Amino acid sequence: ATVLDADGNLRTREALARQQDLERLYGFSRALLLIEPEEAFPAQLTRKLALVFDLEAVMLYEPASGAFHRAGPVELEGWEERLRQSAASGQEMSAGGSVAMPVRLGAGPIAALALRPDRMPAALRQGLANLVAIALEHARVQELGAQVEAAQRGEKLRTALLDALEHEFKTPLTSVLAATSALLAAPDTAAASRAELLQVADEEARRLRLLMDDALAMARLDPGALRPEAEPVRLGGLVRDALE
Repeated sequence: ATVLDADGNLRTREALARQQDLERLYGFSRALLLIEPEEAFPAQLTRKLALVFDLEAVMLYEPASGAFHRAGPVELEGWEERLRQSAASGQEMSAGGSVAMPVRLGAGPIAALALRPDRMPAALRQGLANLVAIALEHARVQELGAQVEAAQRGEKLRTALLDALEHEFKTPLTSVLAATSALLAAPDTAAASRAELLQVADEEARRLRLLMDDALAMARLDPGALRPEAEPVRLGGLVRDALE
């Protein structure tokens, strides 16, 4: 009976441990959904992993960027090379109570993860690595989507601005052509009228040159590189400029 009781207690403890592992995985997945966009996703993922699983140290390595993200009260010193090797070989590495494991998506690793202490069952580590891989890929896809959307917005803005400039070009060009046509049609025009027409042509030609400079600057704009800069302005002056 004693052996049976001990065996039953062992199974109960194992079942409770598995349940706790599942609860932590679920809690970690929920925490990933609450990650804020203001900070880099991998850095937040690393901190939440250390918090949810109560780990002393976590280090995440991304081969694509070469970045290392750290979390936890203890520093994993000298583990950068182990993480590089784990990501390259796809193999786990253990030393000094810590473990480095590859984070796979599809055929090959996309990252590597180091944990301290090394106390997770192999099945839990694998489930955790799969969850991290899915989360990193999801964040990458979202970032690419945001970049594409920003590029599209930039292209739409550029098109709208060029359309507006095209409209603005017509007014000074029409004025210049009208003044020069009048002078050519009536070469004996009085000096005062001729001077007035020449002044109109000169002013509109200068305006046309400014518009041309604006158009060239607009054509060189890199979508997504435009950064607004706030500065104080006098509204009265803006209103007058708009009405003129």
